[in-house]
Amino acid sequence: MWICLNDAFLSIVKNHNDDETLLVRARSQEHLENTFPTCDFWFDGNADYPFRAYIERDVVAKVIGQSLMDIQYPNFKDSVKEHNLLSAYHKVWDIMRNHYDTRWRNSRQTTLDEFEE
Repeated sequence: MWICLNDAFLSIVKNHNDDETLLVRARSQEHLENTFPTCDFWFDGNADYPFRAYIERDVVAKVIGQSLMDIQYPNFKDSVKEHNLLSAYHKVWDIMRNHYDTRWRNSRQTTLDEFEE
């Protein structure tokens, strides 16, 4: 699962060795530490996400859930202060907009009225 926070981009996957923990991965040490400041992480220079930590599932759920509860912004992109992260999010936003705009234009149901029937 990709998690896009306003101060971190994370990839979270299962830990193949322990069902009670998840493997939380980041491309930036700062992103991992922004979200899980006390985690015991390691660096794998051969991995696409080199900063990694095994974190208990319930801790991951609580931290991500608290991030949802703490939302105070009306626009996510405007809340991102790190320039490079914001630039990456804009690219993701644009790709997804283009993907769904194409699907919308190509669908048989082209008006909102048709979806509401």
